[in-house]
Amino acid sequence: MVKDFASEPSVKTSSVDSWLENYLEWLSNTKCPWIKSHIDTSADPRLPLDERRFNMLLTPFVYMTAVGRRHIRNVNFNETITFGDGNGTDGDFNLTNVISSSGNLSNPNLTTPDILDMERDFAARYLTSTRIPFEFVNLESSTVSVEAMDDTRKVVGNYFTDDEVFPFSRSFENWETDKIIQMELYRNMALAFGCVVVLTLFLIADIGTCLLVSFCVLSTLVEVAGLMYFWNLSIDTVTCIQLVLAIGLAVDYSAHIGHTFMTVTGTRNERAMKTLADIGPAVFNGGFSTLLAFMLLASSDSYVFDVFFKVNLLVVLLGMWNGMVLLPVLLSLIGPAPYLSTLNTRRTSSITKISNLAADNDTFQPDDVMEKPVPDANETNKESLHDAENGMMPPQYDTVADRSDKPLTDSSPNQDNDLPAVV
Repeated sequence: MVKDFASEPSVKTSSVDSWLENYLEWLSNTKCPWIKSHIDTSADPRLPLDERRFNMLLTPFVYMTAVGRRHIRNVNFNETITFGDGNGTDGDFNLTNVISSSGNLSNPNLTTPDILDMERDFAARYLTSTRIPFEFVNLESSTVSVEAMDDTRKVVGNYFTDDEVFPFSRSFENWETDKIIQMELYRNMALAFGCVVVLTLFLIADIGTCLLVSFCVLSTLVEVAGLMYFWNLSIDTVTCIQLVLAIGLAVDYSAHIGHTFMTVTGTRNERAMKTLADIGPAVFNGGFSTLLAFMLLASSDSYVFDVFFKVNLLVVLLGMWNGMVLLPVLLSLIGPAPYLSTLNTRRTSSITKISNLAADNDTFQPDDVMEKPVPDANETNKESLHDAENGMMPPQYDTVADRSDKPLTDSSPNQDNDLPAVV
């Protein structure tokens, strides 16, 4: 397992420091008869004869050899080693009087009771937990880091269960977040966007306008995510939260424009211009005031505040652009008809104006207009000619028929006419 672990491309081979490999190497190279008596010299590598001897020989290796001392922090025993005065009592045996730093018996004249006492003392201690330290190579991105974490777990899983052996690093806490953050981001953004679409449809009450508003919101999110890459902002916990919040901020600029468009009448172009004239200044003031609210964060050294400023700056600018430029253009091209209530209100307003005019003019009677007889055209012409003879007004003809019935008089003096000549 250690060899497979060290061969991983994400792991520094020289950084893998296995106490087990050093322990087995020490057993194979030892010349101490006492140690050899407890190992299988015919095996390769040499192994202790049983678990009891494994624990018994591990104690002098860890505490009395130069190689073993390097692993003191990597092994934990059920009890600590007691350095006594060497009187041979159980649990109080002086190791320096027994094992030298080379692993050999420092005192070959030890009596059998002393050796048995030592063996009993060493065998009473056993391993409770161990670790093998290692280092990763320079991992360039979070994706590479997640792959390195999964590869180490796979290697260990080929030999042990998770309850027995498992790889661990403090960096795994962040890498675990990076591993699931993408799925979490897509899911949370989808849920938030779905809520925005449903509420927009409920409040605007028109599916066409709702789809156009949702398209502008989605465009804002895509543009913000794309510009985050060029601003060196990676997807992590902070940016994930900001992107989800951006959905609620982006819908504000488009929803007001879409709703106002449904409340005005005229052609699509006229309604789009009326919408910008009516609600456009309010939307702009709202975006500008929001921009001022977090502008001071631009000089912050904190990563959280820096991300908050950058993401919200993009949301406000792009949200206003899509809401006040893109959406009115789309509405002027494919915008739906206004609300029926808006059209009915306009008709009612026109009828009311006519009624008010009639009420202000007492002589205006709609019934009289319909019942009053139409005057005879010949009588009207005679009256007009009579007035003209008296110098009151020039003769006028009310209809084309009158003009054809009464041709212009010739000014010749030989012509006898009852009417004066009219020039």
